[in-house]
Amino acid sequence: MRSETVRTILFALILFGGSLGYTDTYTVQVGAYRLEFNALDAEKKSACPASLHTISHLHKLWCGKYSSKTEAQRALKKIRTDHHDAFVTHYLSFSSPKSTTENPTELARLFFKEGLYEQALAQYERMLIVSPQNPNIRLGYARTLFRLHLYDAAQREFEKVLLADPPSSIKARIRQLLANIKKSRTIKRFFGSLTLGYSYDNNIDYKTYAPFTRYGSLTFVNDTNSTKASYGRIETALGYLYRTPSYRITTTLYLYSELLHQIDTYKTDYLSLSSNWQKDIGTFTLSLPLALSRTWLAGEAQNDILSLSPTLTKSVTDKTDLSLGADAIYLNDLTDQARSFRMYGIRTNISHRFGRGAVKTGINLRQYTKNGGRRIDISRKSAEALLQGSYRLFAHTWLRLYLDFERRRYEESDPLIGYTRKDTRREINFTLSRELSAKTSVDIGYTTIHNSSNIAAYSYKKELYLLNLNYNLK
Repeated sequence: MRSETVRTILFALILFGGSLGYTDTYTVQVGAYRLEFNALDAEKKSACPASLHTISHLHKLWCGKYSSKTEAQRALKKIRTDHHDAFVTHYLSFSSPKSTTENPTELARLFFKEGLYEQALAQYERMLIVSPQNPNIRLGYARTLFRLHLYDAAQREFEKVLLADPPSSIKARIRQLLANIKKSRTIKRFFGSLTLGYSYDNNIDYKTYAPFTRYGSLTFVNDTNSTKASYGRIETALGYLYRTPSYRITTTLYLYSELLHQIDTYKTDYLSLSSNWQKDIGTFTLSLPLALSRTWLAGEAQNDILSLSPTLTKSVTDKTDLSLGADAIYLNDLTDQARSFRMYGIRTNISHRFGRGAVKTGINLRQYTKNGGRRIDISRKSAEALLQGSYRLFAHTWLRLYLDFERRRYEESDPLIGYTRKDTRREINFTLSRELSAKTSVDIGYTTIHNSSNIAAYSYKKELYLLNLNYNLK
Protein backbone atom coordinates (compact mmCIF):
# COMPACT_ATOMS: atom_id res chain seq x y z
CA MET A 1 0.00 0.00 0.00
CA ARG A 2 2.92 2.32 0.84
CA SER A 3 4.54 1.92 -2.60
CA GLU A 4 1.19 2.40 -4.34
CA THR A 5 0.66 5.69 -2.50
CA VAL A 6 4.16 6.90 -3.34
CA ARG A 7 3.59 6.13 -7.03
CA THR A 8 0.29 8.04 -6.90
CA ILE A 9 1.95 11.10 -5.34
CA LEU A 10 4.85 11.03 -7.83
CA PHE A 11 2.40 10.79 -10.72
CA ALA A 12 0.42 13.73 -9.33
CA LEU A 13 3.54 15.85 -8.94
CA ILE A 14 4.69 15.11 -12.51
CA LEU A 15 1.23 15.75 -13.93
CA PHE A 16 0.64 18.91 -11.95
CA GLY A 17 4.02 20.26 -12.99
CA GLY A 18 4.78 21.39 -9.47
CA SER A 19 2.67 22.99 -6.78
CA LEU A 20 1.66 25.95 -8.98
CA GLY A 21 1.21 24.19 -12.34
CA TYR A 22 -2.43 23.30 -12.94
CA THR A 23 -5.22 24.27 -15.34
CA ASP A 24 -8.89 24.55 -14.43
CA THR A 25 -11.17 23.09 -17.11
CA TYR A 26 -14.90 22.40 -16.70
CA THR A 27 -17.42 20.11 -18.34
CA VAL A 28 -21.05 19.03 -17.91
CA GLN A 29 -21.45 15.45 -16.72
CA VAL A 30 -24.60 13.68 -17.95
CA GLY A 31 -23.93 10.18 -16.66
CA ALA A 32 -21.63 7.78 -14.83
CA TYR A 33 -21.85 4.01 -15.36
CA ARG A 34 -20.20 0.97 -13.84
CA LEU A 35 -20.76 -1.13 -17.00
CA GLU A 36 -19.24 0.02 -20.27
CA PHE A 37 -22.07 -1.22 -22.51
CA ASN A 38 -24.55 0.89 -20.50
CA ALA A 39 -22.33 3.93 -21.04
CA LEU A 40 -22.02 3.26 -24.77
CA ASP A 41 -25.81 2.91 -25.06
CA ALA A 42 -26.31 6.19 -23.20
CA GLU A 43 -23.73 7.89 -25.43
CA LYS A 44 -25.74 6.95 -28.55
CA LYS A 45 -28.97 8.33 -27.05
CA SER A 46 -27.42 11.48 -25.60
CA ALA A 47 -28.97 14.77 -26.72
CA CYS A 48 -25.55 16.46 -26.72
CA PRO A 49 -22.22 15.53 -28.37
CA ALA A 50 -21.03 13.56 -25.35
CA SER A 51 -17.55 12.11 -24.95
CA LEU A 52 -16.86 8.95 -22.95
CA HIS A 53 -14.09 8.84 -20.32
CA THR A 54 -13.08 6.06 -17.94
CA ILE A 55 -11.98 7.25 -14.49
CA SER A 56 -11.55 5.03 -11.44
CA HIS A 57 -13.54 2.15 -12.92
CA LEU A 58 -16.42 4.49 -13.85
CA HIS A 59 -17.44 5.24 -17.45
CA LYS A 60 -18.48 8.90 -17.59
CA LEU A 61 -20.25 10.96 -20.23
CA TRP A 62 -19.10 14.57 -20.49
CA CYS A 63 -20.64 17.27 -22.70
CA GLY A 64 -18.41 20.13 -23.79
CA LYS A 65 -15.17 21.59 -22.48
CA TYR A 66 -15.10 25.08 -20.92
CA SER A 67 -12.38 27.30 -19.50
CA SER A 68 -14.61 28.84 -16.84
CA LYS A 69 -17.36 27.60 -14.57
CA THR A 70 -19.67 30.39 -15.78
CA GLU A 71 -19.51 29.08 -19.36
CA ALA A 72 -20.21 25.56 -18.12
CA GLN A 73 -23.21 26.76 -16.10
CA ARG A 74 -24.67 28.42 -19.22
CA ALA A 75 -24.29 25.19 -21.15
CA LEU A 76 -25.82 23.26 -18.24
CA LYS A 77 -29.10 25.19 -18.53
CA LYS A 78 -29.51 24.05 -22.14
CA ILE A 79 -28.37 20.47 -21.56
CA ARG A 80 -30.76 20.00 -18.62
CA THR A 81 -33.69 20.27 -21.03
CA ASP A 82 -32.93 16.68 -22.04
CA HIS A 83 -30.67 15.52 -19.17
CA HIS A 84 -32.34 16.57 -15.92
CA ASP A 85 -29.61 15.11 -13.70
CA ALA A 86 -26.68 16.83 -15.44
CA PHE A 87 -24.22 18.85 -13.36
CA VAL A 88 -20.98 20.82 -13.78
CA THR A 89 -17.73 19.12 -12.82
CA HIS A 90 -13.99 19.56 -13.34
CA TYR A 91 -12.50 17.98 -16.43
CA LEU A 92 -8.87 17.15 -15.52
CA SER A 93 -8.83 20.08 -13.13
CA PHE A 94 -5.77 19.33 -11.04
CA SER A 95 -4.84 21.27 -7.93
CA SER A 96 -1.80 19.87 -6.22
CA PRO A 97 -2.10 19.07 -2.52
CA LYS A 98 -0.14 21.49 -0.38
CA SER A 99 1.80 18.68 1.24
CA THR A 100 3.09 15.50 -0.26
CA THR A 101 2.02 13.24 2.58
CA GLU A 102 2.31 9.52 2.09
CA ASN A 103 -0.75 8.90 4.30
CA PRO A 104 -3.50 7.73 1.87
CA THR A 105 -6.27 8.89 4.22
CA GLU A 106 -4.83 12.41 4.37
CA LEU A 107 -4.30 12.38 0.61
CA ALA A 108 -7.95 11.40 0.01
CA ARG A 109 -9.11 14.17 2.34
CA LEU A 110 -6.95 16.73 0.55
CA PHE A 111 -8.31 15.66 -2.83
CA PHE A 112 -11.86 15.92 -1.43
CA LYS A 113 -11.18 19.37 0.04
CA GLU A 114 -9.81 20.61 -3.30
CA GLY A 115 -12.94 19.34 -5.10
CA LEU A 116 -11.02 16.61 -6.96
CA TYR A 117 -13.64 13.97 -6.24
CA GLU A 118 -12.55 11.48 -8.89
CA GLN A 119 -9.05 11.36 -7.39
CA ALA A 120 -10.47 11.15 -3.87
CA LEU A 121 -12.72 8.29 -4.94
CA ALA A 122 -9.74 6.39 -6.34
CA GLN A 123 -7.89 6.75 -3.02
CA TYR A 124 -10.88 5.56 -0.98
CA GLU A 125 -11.41 2.57 -3.29
CA ARG A 126 -7.78 1.50 -2.80
CA MET A 127 -8.07 1.80 0.98
CA LEU A 128 -11.32 -0.21 1.09
CA ILE A 129 -9.54 -3.13 -0.57
CA VAL A 130 -7.19 -3.30 2.42
CA SER A 131 -9.67 -2.23 5.15
CA PRO A 132 -13.22 -3.02 3.97
CA GLN A 133 -14.64 -2.87 7.52
CA ASN A 134 -13.24 0.55 8.41
CA PRO A 135 -16.31 2.82 8.92
CA ASN A 136 -14.32 6.05 8.63
CA ILE A 137 -12.93 5.10 5.22
CA ARG A 138 -16.37 3.95 4.09
CA LEU A 139 -17.92 7.20 5.29
CA GLY A 140 -15.43 9.23 3.26
CA TYR A 141 -16.07 6.97 0.29
CA ALA A 142 -19.84 7.50 0.61
CA ARG A 143 -19.47 11.29 0.91
CA THR A 144 -17.32 11.33 -2.24
CA LEU A 145 -19.88 9.27 -4.15
CA PHE A 146 -22.54 11.74 -3.01
CA ARG A 147 -20.53 14.71 -4.32
CA LEU A 148 -20.20 12.91 -7.66
CA HIS A 149 -24.00 12.53 -7.82
CA LEU A 150 -23.68 8.73 -7.78
CA TYR A 151 -26.67 8.48 -5.49
CA ASP A 152 -27.39 4.75 -5.72
CA ALA A 153 -23.86 3.80 -4.69
CA ALA A 154 -23.72 6.56 -2.06
CA GLN A 155 -26.93 5.35 -0.44
CA ARG A 156 -25.62 1.78 -0.19
CA GLU A 157 -22.39 2.96 1.43
CA PHE A 158 -24.16 5.28 3.89
CA GLU A 159 -26.41 2.40 4.97
CA LYS A 160 -23.32 0.21 5.57
CA VAL A 161 -21.86 2.93 7.81
CA LEU A 162 -25.11 3.10 9.81
CA LEU A 163 -24.87 -0.65 10.44
CA ALA A 164 -21.53 -0.02 12.18
CA ASP A 165 -23.37 2.13 14.79
CA PRO A 166 -21.37 5.40 14.44
CA PRO A 167 -21.73 8.31 16.92
CA SER A 168 -25.12 10.05 16.99
CA SER A 169 -23.78 13.20 15.29
CA ILE A 170 -22.55 11.13 12.32
CA LYS A 171 -25.86 9.22 12.22
CA ALA A 172 -27.78 12.50 12.03
CA ARG A 173 -25.55 13.78 9.23
CA ILE A 174 -25.93 10.53 7.25
CA ARG A 175 -29.73 10.61 7.61
CA GLN A 176 -29.72 14.20 6.35
CA LEU A 177 -27.64 13.18 3.32
CA LEU A 178 -29.95 10.21 2.64
CA ALA A 179 -32.90 12.62 2.72
CA ASN A 180 -31.07 14.85 0.23
CA ILE A 181 -30.50 11.82 -2.03
CA LYS A 182 -34.21 11.02 -1.97
CA LYS A 183 -35.07 14.63 -2.78
CA SER A 184 -32.49 14.80 -5.59
CA ARG A 185 -33.90 11.69 -7.23
CA THR A 186 -37.43 13.10 -7.29
CA ILE A 187 -38.20 15.19 -10.37
CA LYS A 188 -41.24 17.44 -10.48
CA ARG A 189 -41.87 19.58 -13.51
CA PHE A 190 -44.64 21.04 -15.62
CA PHE A 191 -44.75 20.80 -19.39
CA GLY A 192 -47.29 21.83 -22.00
CA SER A 193 -48.07 22.58 -25.61
CA LEU A 194 -50.28 24.80 -27.72
CA THR A 195 -51.31 24.11 -31.33
CA LEU A 196 -53.16 26.49 -33.65
CA GLY A 197 -54.39 24.66 -36.72
CA TYR A 198 -56.46 24.98 -39.85
CA SER A 199 -58.02 22.03 -41.72
CA TYR A 200 -59.88 21.47 -44.95
CA ASP A 201 -62.17 18.40 -45.10
CA ASN A 202 -63.77 17.35 -48.39
CA ASN A 203 -66.28 14.97 -46.76
CA ILE A 204 -67.01 16.02 -43.23
CA ASP A 205 -69.77 13.55 -42.36
CA TYR A 206 -69.02 10.62 -44.70
CA LYS A 207 -72.59 10.33 -46.05
CA THR A 208 -71.81 10.17 -49.75
CA TYR A 209 -75.03 8.30 -50.55
CA ALA A 210 -77.50 11.01 -49.45
CA PRO A 211 -78.36 14.40 -50.97
CA PHE A 212 -78.35 15.91 -47.49
CA THR A 213 -76.16 15.32 -44.46
CA ARG A 214 -76.55 16.37 -40.84
CA TYR A 215 -73.86 17.60 -38.48
CA GLY A 216 -75.41 17.98 -35.03
CA SER A 217 -78.46 20.21 -35.51
CA LEU A 218 -77.27 21.59 -38.87
CA THR A 219 -78.37 20.30 -42.28
CA PHE A 220 -75.99 20.56 -45.24
CA VAL A 221 -76.59 19.94 -48.92
CA ASN A 222 -74.10 17.44 -50.31
CA ASP A 223 -72.04 18.83 -53.16
CA THR A 224 -71.03 16.10 -55.62
CA ASN A 225 -71.91 13.46 -53.04
CA SER A 226 -69.82 14.92 -50.22
CA THR A 227 -69.96 17.80 -47.74
CA LYS A 228 -66.94 20.07 -47.88
CA ALA A 229 -65.94 22.24 -44.94
CA SER A 230 -62.98 23.99 -43.33
CA TYR A 231 -62.39 24.62 -39.67
CA GLY A 232 -59.94 26.16 -37.28
CA ARG A 233 -58.54 24.19 -34.36
CA ILE A 234 -57.00 24.95 -30.99
CA GLU A 235 -55.27 22.23 -28.99
CA THR A 236 -53.77 22.80 -25.58
CA ALA A 237 -52.17 20.38 -23.13
CA LEU A 238 -50.79 20.96 -19.65
CA GLY A 239 -48.89 18.12 -18.02
CA TYR A 240 -47.11 17.42 -14.76
CA LEU A 241 -44.34 14.86 -14.29
CA TYR A 242 -43.55 13.35 -10.90
CA ARG A 243 -40.61 10.94 -11.08
CA THR A 244 -38.80 8.94 -8.43
CA PRO A 245 -36.23 6.15 -8.84
CA SER A 246 -39.04 3.58 -8.47
CA TYR A 247 -41.81 4.99 -10.67
CA ARG A 248 -43.08 8.03 -12.54
CA ILE A 249 -46.54 9.55 -12.90
CA THR A 250 -47.53 11.83 -15.77
CA THR A 251 -50.82 13.72 -15.50
CA THR A 252 -52.15 15.64 -18.51
CA LEU A 253 -55.10 17.95 -19.06
CA TYR A 254 -55.94 18.17 -22.78
CA LEU A 255 -58.42 20.50 -24.51
CA TYR A 256 -59.42 20.43 -28.18
CA SER A 257 -61.70 23.07 -29.72
CA GLU A 258 -62.89 23.12 -33.31
CA LEU A 259 -64.71 25.92 -35.15
CA LEU A 260 -66.52 24.72 -38.28
CA HIS A 261 -66.84 27.39 -40.99
CA GLN A 262 -69.91 26.90 -43.15
CA ILE A 263 -73.13 28.86 -43.37
CA ASP A 264 -73.02 29.07 -39.57
CA THR A 265 -70.15 28.66 -37.15
CA TYR A 266 -70.35 25.41 -35.23
CA LYS A 267 -68.17 24.58 -32.25
CA THR A 268 -66.93 21.22 -30.98
CA ASP A 269 -65.05 20.86 -27.69
CA TYR A 270 -63.22 17.89 -26.23
CA LEU A 271 -61.71 17.80 -22.74
CA SER A 272 -59.61 14.95 -21.37
CA LEU A 273 -57.86 14.33 -18.05
CA SER A 274 -55.40 11.43 -18.09
CA SER A 275 -52.80 9.98 -15.76
CA ASN A 276 -50.14 7.41 -16.62
CA TRP A 277 -48.23 5.45 -13.95
CA GLN A 278 -44.99 3.80 -15.12
CA LYS A 279 -42.49 1.55 -13.40
CA ASP A 280 -39.29 -0.01 -14.74
CA ILE A 281 -38.73 -3.64 -13.76
CA GLY A 282 -35.38 -4.73 -15.16
CA THR A 283 -35.71 -4.64 -18.95
CA PHE A 284 -39.52 -4.34 -18.64
CA THR A 285 -41.66 -1.21 -18.25
CA LEU A 286 -45.19 -1.44 -16.86
CA SER A 287 -47.56 1.45 -17.62
CA LEU A 288 -51.16 2.01 -16.50
CA PRO A 289 -52.80 4.93 -18.38
CA LEU A 290 -56.25 6.00 -17.15
CA ALA A 291 -58.27 8.73 -18.91
CA LEU A 292 -61.63 10.46 -18.50
CA SER A 293 -62.98 12.70 -21.27
CA ARG A 294 -66.11 14.58 -22.36
CA THR A 295 -67.21 15.94 -25.75
CA TRP A 296 -69.47 18.94 -26.38
CA LEU A 297 -71.19 19.92 -29.66
CA ALA A 298 -72.65 23.42 -30.00
CA GLY A 299 -72.34 23.82 -26.25
CA GLU A 300 -74.27 20.62 -25.42
CA ALA A 301 -72.59 17.64 -23.77
CA GLN A 302 -72.49 14.65 -26.14
CA ASN A 303 -70.69 11.79 -24.42
CA ASP A 304 -68.38 10.75 -21.61
CA ILE A 305 -65.55 8.25 -22.09
CA LEU A 306 -63.59 6.28 -19.49
CA SER A 307 -60.57 4.31 -20.72
CA LEU A 308 -57.85 2.11 -19.24
CA SER A 309 -54.88 0.75 -21.26
CA PRO A 310 -52.35 -1.30 -19.25
CA THR A 311 -49.17 -2.04 -21.23
CA LEU A 312 -46.03 -4.10 -20.62
CA THR A 313 -42.98 -3.13 -22.71
CA LYS A 314 -39.70 -5.05 -22.96
CA SER A 315 -36.42 -3.72 -24.34
CA VAL A 316 -35.37 -6.50 -26.72
CA THR A 317 -32.20 -4.66 -27.76
CA ASP A 318 -30.84 -1.19 -27.12
CA LYS A 319 -32.90 0.09 -30.08
CA THR A 320 -35.89 -2.27 -30.20
CA ASP A 321 -38.89 -2.49 -27.86
CA LEU A 322 -41.73 -5.02 -27.81
CA SER A 323 -45.01 -4.24 -26.02
CA LEU A 324 -48.21 -6.09 -25.18
CA GLY A 325 -51.27 -4.26 -23.93
CA ALA A 326 -54.99 -4.33 -23.31
CA ASP A 327 -57.68 -1.67 -23.78
CA ALA A 328 -61.00 -1.12 -22.03
CA ILE A 329 -63.31 1.78 -22.97
CA TYR A 330 -66.75 2.72 -21.70
CA LEU A 331 -68.64 5.37 -23.71
CA ASN A 332 -71.80 6.89 -22.29
CA ASP A 333 -73.77 8.77 -24.96
CA LEU A 334 -75.65 11.58 -23.20
CA THR A 335 -77.94 12.31 -26.17
CA ASP A 336 -78.97 8.75 -27.09
CA GLN A 337 -78.34 5.86 -24.70
CA ALA A 338 -78.75 3.43 -27.60
CA ARG A 339 -75.40 4.71 -28.90
CA SER A 340 -73.53 3.89 -25.65
CA PHE A 341 -71.06 1.01 -25.86
CA ARG A 342 -68.17 -0.85 -24.25
CA MET A 343 -64.96 -1.86 -25.99
CA TYR A 344 -62.36 -4.44 -24.99
CA GLY A 345 -59.19 -5.18 -26.90
CA ILE A 346 -55.65 -6.46 -26.94
CA ARG A 347 -52.70 -5.11 -28.89
CA THR A 348 -49.07 -5.78 -29.59
CA ASN A 349 -46.45 -3.38 -30.96
CA ILE A 350 -42.81 -3.47 -31.91
CA SER A 351 -40.77 -0.29 -32.30
CA HIS A 352 -37.24 0.20 -33.60
CA ARG A 353 -34.98 3.25 -33.56
CA PHE A 354 -32.23 3.85 -36.10
CA GLY A 355 -29.82 6.63 -36.98
CA ARG A 356 -32.17 9.27 -38.40
CA GLY A 357 -35.59 7.96 -37.47
CA ALA A 358 -37.86 5.37 -35.91
CA VAL A 359 -40.53 2.91 -37.01
CA LYS A 360 -43.38 1.24 -35.11
CA THR A 361 -45.79 -1.47 -36.22
CA GLY A 362 -48.65 -3.14 -34.38
CA ILE A 363 -51.82 -5.23 -34.44
CA ASN A 364 -55.03 -4.44 -32.50
CA LEU A 365 -57.97 -6.79 -31.90
CA ARG A 366 -61.16 -5.22 -30.50
CA GLN A 367 -64.69 -6.15 -29.50
CA TYR A 368 -67.41 -3.47 -29.35
CA THR A 369 -70.57 -4.28 -27.37
CA LYS A 370 -73.64 -2.04 -27.10
CA ASN A 371 -75.04 -1.27 -23.69
CA GLY A 372 -78.62 -1.60 -24.92
CA GLY A 373 -81.06 -0.30 -27.50
CA ARG A 374 -81.56 -1.22 -31.16
CA ARG A 375 -78.43 0.17 -32.78
CA ILE A 376 -76.95 -2.28 -35.31
CA ASP A 377 -73.79 -0.25 -35.98
CA ILE A 378 -72.36 -0.64 -32.45
CA SER A 379 -71.71 -4.33 -31.77
CA ARG A 380 -68.81 -5.45 -33.91
CA LYS A 381 -65.35 -7.00 -33.97
CA SER A 382 -62.37 -5.41 -35.62
CA ALA A 383 -58.78 -6.34 -36.51
CA GLU A 384 -56.34 -3.52 -37.24
CA ALA A 385 -52.76 -3.35 -38.50
CA LEU A 386 -50.82 -0.09 -38.33
CA LEU A 387 -47.42 1.25 -39.28
CA GLN A 388 -45.87 4.50 -38.06
CA GLY A 389 -42.55 5.99 -39.02
CA SER A 390 -40.54 9.17 -38.67
CA TYR A 391 -37.41 10.18 -40.53
CA ARG A 392 -35.22 13.27 -40.21
CA LEU A 393 -34.77 14.64 -43.72
CA PHE A 394 -32.62 17.58 -42.64
CA ALA A 395 -31.29 19.02 -39.40
CA HIS A 396 -34.68 20.43 -38.33
CA THR A 397 -37.14 18.78 -40.74
CA TRP A 398 -39.02 15.55 -40.12
CA LEU A 399 -41.24 13.41 -42.32
CA ARG A 400 -43.86 11.33 -40.50
CA LEU A 401 -45.93 8.54 -42.01
CA TYR A 402 -48.98 6.74 -40.62
CA LEU A 403 -50.65 3.74 -42.33
CA ASP A 404 -53.73 2.04 -40.91
CA PHE A 405 -55.68 -0.96 -42.24
CA GLU A 406 -58.78 -2.18 -40.39
CA ARG A 407 -61.40 -4.88 -40.99
CA ARG A 408 -64.73 -4.55 -39.19
CA ARG A 409 -67.38 -7.23 -38.95
CA TYR A 410 -70.75 -6.26 -37.47
CA GLU A 411 -72.70 -8.79 -35.46
CA GLU A 412 -76.32 -7.90 -36.33
CA SER A 413 -78.03 -8.14 -39.70
CA ASP A 414 -79.31 -5.02 -41.43
CA PRO A 415 -83.15 -5.24 -41.20
CA LEU A 416 -83.62 -3.92 -44.75
CA ILE A 417 -80.95 -5.97 -46.54
CA GLY A 418 -80.99 -9.07 -44.36
CA TYR A 419 -77.25 -9.65 -43.90
CA THR A 420 -74.47 -8.32 -41.68
CA ARG A 421 -72.31 -5.39 -42.61
CA LYS A 422 -68.56 -5.82 -43.31
CA ASP A 423 -66.23 -2.85 -43.74
CA THR A 424 -62.61 -2.36 -44.74
CA ARG A 425 -61.06 0.95 -43.74
CA ARG A 426 -57.71 2.30 -45.05
CA GLU A 427 -55.99 5.45 -43.85
CA ILE A 428 -52.75 7.07 -45.04
CA ASN A 429 -51.26 10.18 -43.43
CA PHE A 430 -48.17 12.17 -44.41
CA THR A 431 -46.92 15.02 -42.21
CA LEU A 432 -43.93 17.27 -42.83
CA SER A 433 -42.67 19.02 -39.66
CA ARG A 434 -40.18 21.86 -39.51
CA GLU A 435 -38.63 23.10 -36.25
CA LEU A 436 -38.55 26.89 -36.26
CA SER A 437 -36.86 27.17 -32.87
CA ALA A 438 -36.26 25.11 -29.75
CA LYS A 439 -39.96 25.50 -28.78
CA THR A 440 -41.87 26.17 -32.02
CA SER A 441 -42.57 24.12 -35.12
CA VAL A 442 -44.90 24.04 -38.11
CA ASP A 443 -46.69 21.01 -39.64
CA ILE A 444 -48.17 20.45 -43.10
CA GLY A 445 -50.21 17.28 -43.41
CA TYR A 446 -52.35 15.24 -45.79
CA THR A 447 -54.70 12.37 -44.88
CA THR A 448 -56.78 10.13 -47.09
CA ILE A 449 -59.39 7.68 -45.74
CA HIS A 450 -61.25 5.09 -47.79
CA ASN A 451 -64.00 2.98 -46.25
CA SER A 452 -65.41 0.22 -48.44
CA SER A 453 -68.43 -1.81 -47.30
CA ASN A 454 -70.56 -4.68 -48.60
CA ILE A 455 -73.48 -2.28 -48.03
CA ALA A 456 -72.84 0.53 -50.51
CA ALA A 457 -74.45 3.18 -48.33
CA TYR A 458 -71.57 2.91 -45.88
CA SER A 459 -68.76 3.31 -48.41
CA TYR A 460 -67.03 6.68 -48.55
CA LYS A 461 -63.79 8.50 -49.34
CA LYS A 462 -62.37 11.39 -47.41
CA GLU A 463 -59.39 13.74 -47.72
CA LEU A 464 -58.00 16.08 -45.09
CA TYR A 465 -55.42 18.88 -45.40
CA LEU A 466 -53.97 20.53 -42.31
CA LEU A 467 -51.62 23.30 -41.27
CA ASN A 468 -50.40 23.52 -37.65
CA LEU A 469 -48.32 25.97 -35.66
CA ASN A 470 -47.01 24.33 -32.48
CA TYR A 471 -45.49 25.76 -29.32
CA ASN A 472 -43.97 23.48 -26.66
CA LEU A 473 -43.41 24.53 -23.08
CA LYS A 474 -40.65 22.23 -21.79
